[in-house]
Amino acid sequence: MVESTDGPAADARRKMGIFVIGCHRSGTTLVRYILDTHPDIACPPESKYLAALPEFFRYPKAVPGLLGMGADPLAILLRLHEMARSFLDDYAESKNKRRWADKTPNYHRVAEFVDGLFLQQALFVLPVRHPLDVIPSLKDMMYTEFFGGHDDPYLIEYVHRYGAGEYAAAKYWHDVNEHLLTMAACIPERAQWTRYEDLVTRPEEAVERMFRFLGEDFDPAVLEKVFVADHDPGFGFRGIADRSSIDDDRVGKWHDWPEEKRRALWEIVEPVAVRFGYRLDD
Repeated sequence: MVESTDGPAADARRKMGIFVIGCHRSGTTLVRYILDTHPDIACPPESKYLAALPEFFRYPKAVPGLLGMGADPLAILLRLHEMARSFLDDYAESKNKRRWADKTPNYHRVAEFVDGLFLQQALFVLPVRHPLDVIPSLKDMMYTEFFGGHDDPYLIEYVHRYGAGEYAAAKYWHDVNEHLLTMAACIPERAQWTRYEDLVTRPEEAVERMFRFLGEDFDPAVLEKVFVADHDPGFGFRGIADRSSIDDDRVGKWHDWPEEKRRALWEIVEPVAVRFGYRLDD
């Protein structure tokens, strides 16, 4: 774990791309706003385009065709890396920022591909939130997908498989975070979990820890500017635009649910939830 924002290690981290990925409705947009408020980091709306690039490798003749033209496998990867990175570099430059962060939650499905595409030189910030606080909002997203939104092909897969309700939302939360737990364990020096509950109840502590991981200094004044600074619109959770401060009024609303409902959904998410320290009696 990074202990200082000074020295060679921090300098190296400041040159790395940053990806914010995780289950929808887990605080990824709040993390985006915080990062985008930092004077040296530009964090655009969800970029989406990287999820299309694995299809290049899946197409049966794409890579063999290039090899037949004399291309080297490493050269193909580097060319794709340069192309993929160029859009994000351009965005940061347009904002007069030194580096960028890409907040696209559903890159969880291609996280290892993205890491390889960025030559294992990327940092991953992984927001997580108590599953019972995520499920209602995620269920609403799934209804939108079911009735023709089709913004997220990964969500629609779960709608088709499990329906557009709490059960599907619980399964999605479980599967996304189980996958990311394994990925993060494989690259512990480049992946950091950020609990939504810590972010909204102890923001200074949580944000300082996040910036230290990224190799950046932390100025508490950043937190006062999060909802004052301009953030470009685009793909992402639009409800956050109505907020004026970081607060904890959206934590623990599931306590008002009937006990039978709480326990039924908890059975689905418990194996993963307890690994983050979450409990049914929190």
